[in-house]
Amino acid sequence: MNFLKSKTFLLLLLLLAITAIVYLLLRPKPGLTIEEPRPQMNINNCFTITRDDMVNSWLGPNWNVKGDPNYISGIMFEAIDTDPNNIKIVAYPVDNSCNPVEGKQIEINAANPAGAKCSFNSLKAQKTRYDFASSDIDPFGDLIHFNFMRLIPKPDATNPANLSFVVEYVKIKGGSETVLSRGDTKPCPPYCPTDPDLIK
Repeated sequence: MNFLKSKTFLLLLLLLAITAIVYLLLRPKPGLTIEEPRPQMNINNCFTITRDDMVNSWLGPNWNVKGDPNYISGIMFEAIDTDPNNIKIVAYPVDNSCNPVEGKQIEINAANPAGAKCSFNSLKAQKTRYDFASSDIDPFGDLIHFNFMRLIPKPDATNPANLSFVVEYVKIKGGSETVLSRGDTKPCPPYCPTDPDLIK
C-alpha cells in the first residue's frame, strides 16, 4: 500500500515537473521577437511604441532587479514639436536616478491615423517620466504581454499649460483593443530622481 502511495506521489511530481517545463518553454522570453499585431489606425493611436521595440532595445537580464547594472526604473519621454508637420517623441529608458541609458533611444513619430492630425493640443512640450508600476510587470518579472504602448497627450496636473501623457498598455485580440494597464507621466524635473533614497 505504501509502495502504491509512493508511486502515485512520484507520478504526480513528475507530471507537475513536466507541466512546469512546458510552460517555461512556451512562455515568451525577453528579447524574443514575435510577429505582433500592429496598432489600429484611430485617433487614439497617434503615438505608440511596440512591446517588441521596448524589450529588444531596452530590457536586458535582471532589468527589473533594483541594484542590478541592467536595472531600468522607467521611461523618459522627450516631446519635440519644433516642426508641427513632423512632431515626434524621443523615448529612452532611465535608471533609478533618472539618468538616460545611453544609445537606447527610440523615436516615436506621429502616425496621423485615418487622416486625423496628431498634435500636442497646443501644450508646451517638456520631458516627462513614467515609472513602471506593479501592474505593468508579470509574476516572472517581465513586462506584461501587451502589444503596444499608447501615449495620449494631456495637460500636466501641476501646470496645465505643459504637456503630459496618459500611458496605456494595449492588447490586440480579435481586432479589438483592450487596455491592460494605465498610468500617467510626470514632468522631470521636478519629479527626479525616481529613487526616494536619492532625493535630497
